[in-house]
Amino acid sequence: MQQFYYLRPMKLVNLFFLGLSLIACKSNKKSDIAMQTTENQSLIILETTPCRGYCPVYKLDFLANGTVQYEGIRFVEKIGTSSFQLTGAELILLRKKMETANLWQYPESFPVTIADGPGASITVYNGKAEKTIRGSVERPKPIRDMQDFLAGLGKAHGYKLESFNPDDIPDNAPKTELLVKLKPEINAGNWVRDINKVSKTNLKLVRRVGADNIWVVAFDASKFQQDDILTLLKSHEHVLEAQLNREAKERD
Repeated sequence: MQQFYYLRPMKLVNLFFLGLSLIACKSNKKSDIAMQTTENQSLIILETTPCRGYCPVYKLDFLANGTVQYEGIRFVEKIGTSSFQLTGAELILLRKKMETANLWQYPESFPVTIADGPGASITVYNGKAEKTIRGSVERPKPIRDMQDFLAGLGKAHGYKLESFNPDDIPDNAPKTELLVKLKPEINAGNWVRDINKVSKTNLKLVRRVGADNIWVVAFDASKFQQDDILTLLKSHEHVLEAQLNREAKERD
């Protein structure tokens, strides 16, 4: 014979309140997560590393609420700690960039083939999970692009994050630029530091050109003659080529 069971009214009431408590617990968990995303938690951190040259060393900590905590450590114009606030549009763009780059897919480090090259680490966060990626110029382009984007946000808020040397050429001095191709294994920062120490020419690295170890180098034209600097550079053991940096012009 088939048996039938029924719940007494008191048990039904207990089950009803049990259901309400479970719903409340879920709601509380959701509200806890919502609170966490609005607190001062890190979204992503950029830290550059020192080298034997004038590599800028600093830290940018981007928080979930749009605050960015800055620490200038070495060879940057502003030494010490301070902070700035991203605009709403900048914070939205940062989150989109992080989602597109998907840094979680990469290994934690990349081999370095250039001795003492400029390095950096990027740490990303997702709740309590975090991942740090370390490397130098050999890192994949999305990682290098993310570093440039983060540094660009700092520059947009008045932080000069290029290499800064107190002995640099004064801004009001006349400058002449040269193109210098170094041997592939030579670190440009170390090279310019060493040549300045010996020759007292106070050369300045302006920017790297292309994938090869080619650099735009400037000098104070009020103190040194162009031909003298070119002769010095062409005779250096680590220099493959040196020439005047002429602006490219379109042909007819």
